[in-house]
Amino acid sequence: RGQRIGVSLSQETLAQMVGTTRQRVNQLLKAFERRGLLEQRYARITILDPVRLADLAREPDGMWTRFYK
Repeated sequence: RGQRIGVSLSQETLAQMVGTTRQRVNQLLKAFERRGLLEQRYARITILDPVRLADLAREPDGMWTRFYK
């Protein structure tokens, strides 16, 4: 079920790649997981809803804040 990301990256490395902190990456990944967009297990991420995740990526920056709640 879902699309597994075939790259092994730490949250720290991912944060550096996108210009944020490891803590912010962790918050977002947990928020996305709670909303059924992805699943994290043993340093692997599986995208469960690629359409919703892509739609979110196209939203203005301000819209991301709703995922921190």
